[in-house]
Amino acid sequence: MHPKVKSTDRKWHTAPGISDTLIASPISLSVPANTDPGTYTGLIVVTNASGCSSDSIPFSINISDIPQLNVSGQNPSCQGECDGAIQISVIGGNAPYHYVLAANNPPVNISWVGSADTTIRNLCEGNYDVSVTDDNGRTTNRTVYEITNKSSGCIKIISILADAYSEKESDEEIIFLKTGNKKIKPTDIKVKWPTGEKWQGCCNNSEYVKNANRKITSDGKLISVESADFIPENSNLIIVSSNKLKSSAIDLSKISENVYILFQCSYELNKTDFLNDNINENKEVSLEISVGNECVEKVKYNPSQLKKNNKQ
Repeated sequence: MHPKVKSTDRKWHTAPGISDTLIASPISLSVPANTDPGTYTGLIVVTNASGCSSDSIPFSINISDIPQLNVSGQNPSCQGECDGAIQISVIGGNAPYHYVLAANNPPVNISWVGSADTTIRNLCEGNYDVSVTDDNGRTTNRTVYEITNKSSGCIKIISILADAYSEKESDEEIIFLKTGNKKIKPTDIKVKWPTGEKWQGCCNNSEYVKNANRKITSDGKLISVESADFIPENSNLIIVSSNKLKSSAIDLSKISENVYILFQCSYELNKTDFLNDNINENKEVSLEISVGNECVEKVKYNPSQLKKNNKQ
């Protein structure tokens, strides 16, 4: 049974009409998928088996445009990192929106109901299918979005260690890093220490490397960056604040992978604590490392917490 439709500004043309199903109460109206956008009004008259008709029941249905997707994203910072994101914006359709985000590698299948703007975080590198269905059941075609770090010349700070040679101030600061999908020239690396001391450039320290490698019992070793033209892509990297040390108090014997290491030139021991000295320990500070003009990596931390972690 079809309702009698009284159209105000539009008429049903190619659409087969609106059908109703009388369960008991209420009456549900289904809208054909190819219905043009617009506002449709009409009257429903229900007739029972005895031929008795109800009073006219007015209805109004608003059919909006098919929702359109705008998808953008943030690539992961480095290989193996799952800190990428996808931002989704919807234009048209009727809220709330039913979203689906799916991928085969890595395996992802997420569905949720939300507003016109939403962000999904903690995504790994991969190709993601995004689709949205509005409250009227109108669905967009899937939009494929790639999250990748292939063009990223990144460097990511993994951790920092203050006073690594001893518990005394100004003894060897160490930064642990991971490089991205591009080779890095050591001369392009610059460190902005939180204490404001100027970066003095990269130097070699063959005795330190030799002494450390002698103690390693696993499959890895330290490799001085001065022995290579570049730090290879997707490498582990250590930056040490001084090239004056002969050995380290850190236990490096369990290194299972090769780790590239570079040393800041010139600074004498017991002169400057690059991470803590002359800093209000209750104030958050930042450490910044840049690689040319391609990548800037910055972390914020509380020096008192850094010292606490160092003692553990």
